[in-house]
Order: sequence, then C-alpha cells, then structure tokens
Amino acid sequence: MRKWLCAVSVVAIVTVVLLCGAAHAEVRAQLFEDVSGLVSYDEFVASESEFCTKVVFSTDSAVKDFKFLSIIMEGWDEEASRPVFAVEELHHQVELTPDRPLVVTLVFIGDIPNNGISWVDEEGVTRRFSVGLSGYDGSIEMGEF
Repeated sequence: MRKWLCAVSVVAIVTVVLLCGAAHAEVRAQLFEDVSGLVSYDEFVASESEFCTKVVFSTDSAVKDFKFLSIIMEGWDEEASRPVFAVEELHHQVELTPDRPLVVTLVFIGDIPNNGISWVDEEGVTRRFSVGLSGYDGSIEMGEF
C-alpha cells in the first residue's frame, strides 16, 4: 500500500478565513515524497510501524500553538453532524512557520481518521482537524472537528 500511496500526488489544504475576511492561515498536509526542495524542517515520529508514511505539515503564514494529535472516534454529534473524537496530544510546537514545516512519521489505520492537528488562530480560537486518507483515491483529507 505504501508504494501505491507514494505514486499518488496528494495535498490537503485547510484554509481558515478570519472574521475580517482579509487575513487567513492555510495549513497543508502533503506526502513527504511529493514535496521537492525541502531542506529545513522539524520532525516528529508518531509511529515506527513498518506501514508508516511521512506527512509534511506546512503553512503560508505562522500559526500558534501547533499540535499533532492522536484521535479516536467516540461517537457522532447529531446536532453538529460531525464525529466526536477523544484527543491525545502527541507533539507540540509553539509555532508552525512557513520556513520550518513539520514532518510527521505516522500510520493511517482504517477508514476513520486516527491522526489530527490543531492550532490557535489569530482570534484565539483553537482549530482542530482530523487527518486521514481518502478511500477513493488515497489523497490526504482533513476535516474540522
């Protein structure tokens, strides 16, 4: 499966538009193999399984209190129409900056996302996103929770 994933160019982008509408922070998730010219980065190993994949988390403008998370689906919020996850922080950075992306070695387990990220936006709101693989084409998908 890893070879198949490496053959697919995948990018997941989450754009957060602030209330003023003018400023935004964009966080990308890409397979390490698909990012060219990456020289300087931070690295975190979330798993050492033989089925690991390296994912690059990058941003176009600095985001504060960036975290890599382990998530487990606990249920479904009918009112919000989205999953409810138990969250465990695995890695924390004071800031994720455009010149220093984070490369995470991780494993994707099953159809329900088991990885996530979070950061605090310019309005002081914590934004949390699941990070998973599409069962359709193997691309990285992110969804807010």
